Amino acid sequence: LRANDEFRVRFGNLVQHHLFNDGALTVEKAQQSWIRRANQIEKAIIAESARWGDAREGERQRIDTRGPLVTIPVMTIDLWRAERDNVHHNYLPEAHRLAIERFQRRDLYPEVATPRFSQRGGAVPDAFQLQLEAAAGTVYFTTDGSDPRLMGGAVSPTASAYGEPVILTEDAVVRVRAKVGDQWSAIDEATFEVGVAAANQSNLKITEFLYHPTGDPDAEFIELQNVGPLTISLSGVQFEDGVEFDFTESQVTQLNPQQRVVV
Repeated sequence: LRANDEFRVRFGNLVQHHLFNDGALTVEKAQQSWIRRANQIEKAIIAESARWGDAREGERQRIDTRGPLVTIPVMTIDLWRAERDNVHHNYLPEAHRLAIERFQRRDLYPEVATPRFSQRGGAVPDAFQLQLEAAAGTVYFTTDGSDPRLMGGAVSPTASAYGEPVILTEDAVVRVRAKVGDQWSAIDEATFEVGVAAANQSNLKITEFLYHPTGDPDAEFIELQNVGPLTISLSGVQFEDGVEFDFTESQVTQLNPQQRVVV
């Protein structure tokens, strides 16, 4: 597979998607996951160190068969926290850097840097001016969700070379790559909703709900209302604690002023 050009391109796209911006394998996301798990088990670690932490205090052993004798430290919660923080502050950022280097060395992630968006998607006003920037090369973009690069490496006929800001007058999925000679960057994309204001706590409110009605449990509902003066986007709005519902893929993705929606 590594000998196949298109496989390497697709692999590089996934590296860009997961290891950069808000991807699941960015340093920030990894650190958040690490601390969340550490907090989850810390009480158990405290109990474990209280019970066994001094069981081998002062005992001497070899870390490996050829090394010198070392004294085993007392296994306290402070020692554990120091190791936890070392992974958070040092190991995870370094692991991310090394991963990118290894992918590039094996030709699984391109040396050409992916272009940057002036805004990574979301709700924007009509005629929004989107700016694109690349460290090197020509930036090619599309606004219909297609790839600026054709299979084989040619520029897609649906792509445009970036020169001036891209004027967005309707919803768009913008995909971008940079090209230096015959080499392409990995792809990046952002989804824009044009002509709506982003939802926020000041204008999107829960105005009514019915919980556990007598005789008809299926009649439960939650009503939301846009109490503000502007149309708002519901993209990314979701219930996730007790009730699970995501408006992003629903039939209602925006609310006009004073309009209501019932889940």
